[in-house]
Amino acid sequence: MLSDDAASLRQQLDHFLTSKQWARGSEVAGQLLTREPDSALLHHQLGYTYFQLGQLEAAEKHLKQAISLEPEMDVAFQTLSYTYWKMGRLGIAEDHARVAVSLDPDDEENWILSAYLCLQFDDSKQALFCIEKAAAIQPEDERLIDLRALVGAIDEGEEKLSPEEQIAAYELLLSKNPEDDYAHSKLGEIYFNELKNPAKAEEHFRQALFLDPADQANQTRLIHFLRQRDPMLRILWAPFDFGMWILGLCETAWRLKWPLIILFFCAKFLIIGIAALFLVFFTLFWPMAKIYEWLTLAEIHKKMGKITLYRGPFARIHHLPFSFRWGIFITIIISFWSFIAWIWNKQHNQNVFVEWIALLCSGGATLLILTSWSLMLRDWWRKKRRDKKNKILHDPETTP
Repeated sequence: MLSDDAASLRQQLDHFLTSKQWARGSEVAGQLLTREPDSALLHHQLGYTYFQLGQLEAAEKHLKQAISLEPEMDVAFQTLSYTYWKMGRLGIAEDHARVAVSLDPDDEENWILSAYLCLQFDDSKQALFCIEKAAAIQPEDERLIDLRALVGAIDEGEEKLSPEEQIAAYELLLSKNPEDDYAHSKLGEIYFNELKNPAKAEEHFRQALFLDPADQANQTRLIHFLRQRDPMLRILWAPFDFGMWILGLCETAWRLKWPLIILFFCAKFLIIGIAALFLVFFTLFWPMAKIYEWLTLAEIHKKMGKITLYRGPFARIHHLPFSFRWGIFITIIISFWSFIAWIWNKQHNQNVFVEWIALLCSGGATLLILTSWSLMLRDWWRKKRRDKKNKILHDPETTP
């Protein structure tokens, strides 16, 4: 028999889980676990809240404990499978999904999870079998539309769907739920990868981010898209893209067999060249590319009115005008590369060369800082004039 205090905590936990207040739910579940350490249900509920909060290792620990206490708890296997999937451990995720299906074949969630994991291995036949099982239990589940579209994208047989048919499937999802950010992101991928329509792709990627600005997947998809569109990102990622292009040529040569003779004679130079290229990229370009991506994403969030997502010591940077933040970024680039040049000089004593590099970088940094300040003053002056005009237009004493 539960005490009044424990019963109250149980009610609070149910409320927090229903209202998706995961942080508060984890606190209450933890309090209850101190009283009932052998409760498989509480371990599962705590693991589930940790999963929702992105604390995957803690989630794994409690979900394993729930399974050890109650080996036939299918929902614990299901949640643990989702956890392993999010951790990128697809093989063990699929194993746990199969156990969940065997324990409760009448739960459509287990079949849907299995279908998604089959698609991670491009097993469209088994995924289709799982979809049919889920549809027999709950034919109205909207995820079945997504799963059929995903199968149609990779299947080479009767289930093959054209890009237009895939778009129709996700537009059907949007007609049922206009705020489905996942459907927008999938439409963006189809428009960009299949139909080569970057304008429509960007529209959907941005809409997905607007609907869920904190979602890491939406942020990553938009940034990957912008890497092929934004001039600065294309420059910063150029060494990496070139290295991957060379590796692609090597893969093609390996598949065709006969170009391997050419590769045999230049293998040494290829290995050294690719290693040097990636070393230069990850030393000089990658840190700057990540900073620029961060600033770009912050600017997009700012235009969407979602700048409150940014907290901490660097939050104030995003409230500055874009021209000023651009100047800061360029200054960081030059300072970083100057520091690398100084380190190189210290190791190799190439004084004259590095002195010229340092002088050029210092002059460039000064010029760029002055330019950014000039642009910031220009923005301030334009805003002041615009505010003055708006005041005149809305002032009843000055309106004729």
